[in-house]
Amino acid sequence: PKIIYASRTHSQLSQVIGELKASGYEPRVSILGSRDQLCVHHEVLRAETLTEKVHMCRAKVASRMCSYHNALEDKKKDPSLGQEIMDIEDLVRFGSQQRVCPYYLARELRQTADIIFMPYNYILDAKTRQSFGIDLNNTIVILDEAHNVEKMCEESSSFDLSSTDVAACIGNVTRCIEYATRQREGMPIDDVALPDAGDVNGDDEKDYVALKHILMNVETELDKLDVPADGLTRRGEFIFDFFQSCGITAVTKSPILDMCDKALSVLTTYAAVMGKNFALQKFADAIKTVFGNNVTASDDGFAKTQQPAVNPHELSHFYKV
Repeated sequence: PKIIYASRTHSQLSQVIGELKASGYEPRVSILGSRDQLCVHHEVLRAETLTEKVHMCRAKVASRMCSYHNALEDKKKDPSLGQEIMDIEDLVRFGSQQRVCPYYLARELRQTADIIFMPYNYILDAKTRQSFGIDLNNTIVILDEAHNVEKMCEESSSFDLSSTDVAACIGNVTRCIEYATRQREGMPIDDVALPDAGDVNGDDEKDYVALKHILMNVETELDKLDVPADGLTRRGEFIFDFFQSCGITAVTKSPILDMCDKALSVLTTYAAVMGKNFALQKFADAIKTVFGNNVTASDDGFAKTQQPAVNPHELSHFYKV
């Protein structure tokens, strides 16, 4: 079995890796981190937010415009790869010197590693766990300073989405609609020329309009709530009923998240003219938190987990508004 060693911060993990280097043992090791910590691409590094970095990175990888990621295929054939024990700083230094992507290299090293180091939230947050493809089957998990785990579990199961955020989301999507319309008509946005209209997908504009309608429903339902100064606490089923009234259910969550991802890609690509407010990412994260990565739709449209099936009212106890 593999060993996953998790701690609260990367600095704590670096201390453990330093002790491992001095121990005389030489297991195959990988340490997982975010693009914030591992990316070495000069353009992506200039991005001001993690959301912008994520979508810029994905776009460059998909279009093979990142030389660091392109070099990974050849580097994977190196038989010496993975023999050196590296912490985050070592990995970044190695990637810069070898001109290979540290972020994707860490994910590659994970495949053959005996010990995988990562922060708590990579295990406890279902969104992050799925993003990194972390499989806990046949795995020994070591949690360093486990008294921090309870707080981390609370944070990974919580989200903060204000009416101001929702208004900003509507603004984000409105810009995407304008982008799609002007692109279709071959017009620039704020004097910046856009790609050829021949590449425009007519469904994109319809998706942005549908997403804006859903967000306006959320804004309307939020306005209906009578929230006292000290907040409003409701049982877990409230949040499912609230989202269902907005058109967001276990059935519709996946296409809505696809719409959000498509819009965020446009927003980050044209951040210079569209602004750098990516509130839409908070909205997408809220949906993922409420429904979870293992929640699907039952025949009656209610949420259920894949194993075992449960009523949505049992998925969470309380939500404070």
